[in-house]
Amino acid sequence: MLENLSNLRRELEAEAGLVERRDANGVVTVDELAASYLASVRARCSARPREANNTGKNVTSALRPLRDLYGDLPATELGARHLRVVQLALARRGLSVRTINDRIAWVRGMARWAVSMELLAPDRLAALKALPAVRPTQDGTTRRPPVGAADPSDVDGSLPYLPGVAGDAVRWLRLTGARAGEAAGLHAAQIERVDGLLFATPDQHKTSWRGHETAIAMGPLASEIVQRHLRPGLHVFRTARGGAYSSCTLTQAIRRGVQRALAASAIRRPWSAHQLRHLACTECSSIAGEQVAQRLLRHRHARTTRGYIHCEPGLHAYLVKYG
Repeated sequence: MLENLSNLRRELEAEAGLVERRDANGVVTVDELAASYLASVRARCSARPREANNTGKNVTSALRPLRDLYGDLPATELGARHLRVVQLALARRGLSVRTINDRIAWVRGMARWAVSMELLAPDRLAALKALPAVRPTQDGTTRRPPVGAADPSDVDGSLPYLPGVAGDAVRWLRLTGARAGEAAGLHAAQIERVDGLLFATPDQHKTSWRGHETAIAMGPLASEIVQRHLRPGLHVFRTARGGAYSSCTLTQAIRRGVQRALAASAIRRPWSAHQLRHLACTECSSIAGEQVAQRLLRHRHARTTRGYIHCEPGLHAYLVKYG
């Protein structure tokens, strides 16, 4: 009985990331702490393989400079001065302000987790929070250009250079305002008809970890695209070999089509799959207003939707009709 309880305890501690290596003096180094934190993040996301892969990559990239510079430092000595050196190292690599601040936030997240696991004292987290965020032009950093809406004429001009299924996925994304990952994961089992409209409920989406539910609404044009590819028990948008797209492979197929269109001078500027979501929001707000655009993109807050509208609705409608 006691042996079973001991095994259960070790299993639960390993899942929580509590198992860590210590030296002869019982000191946990920064490298060991980072390894334990990364294991806990992957365990937490294990039920969602795509999220686990993406989150694991983000955490690994964020912690690598810290581990390279201060891996052998006792974790109890980690402070704001060390984090400042990591900031400078990231700035020297030419990363944008937002990327640097995001990666520093992951380091603070590691410290927050370590405090919750009683591996660090709360004052270490407070010390790391004392370091201010990097600002534009500080340490030679640059601001990442904001994401804008794709140009409708560029999107239309790229369609002949996209594979048939990827082209239909682009049309569907523009009509629904969905994310590329949601198009890649769209499955026949997720689709149902309600009051004459099709709705898709993804198994996983960006805010599912917050407990938010979401349903992608489809009008007649989007429904026609889906029904063209709909097969029971299969994903809607499939590769030429019949396999399912992933978020990465779908965006890559779109990117290659855009590059071919550029090489043929069929479009003026390149665009990305994410810009289709901005385009859908801008076009929807110009026709039906901001509240409808908010519902289309499934945002919980209107201020989030405003970040996706790149032209005043009245001005956009005027330019579309008369410009």
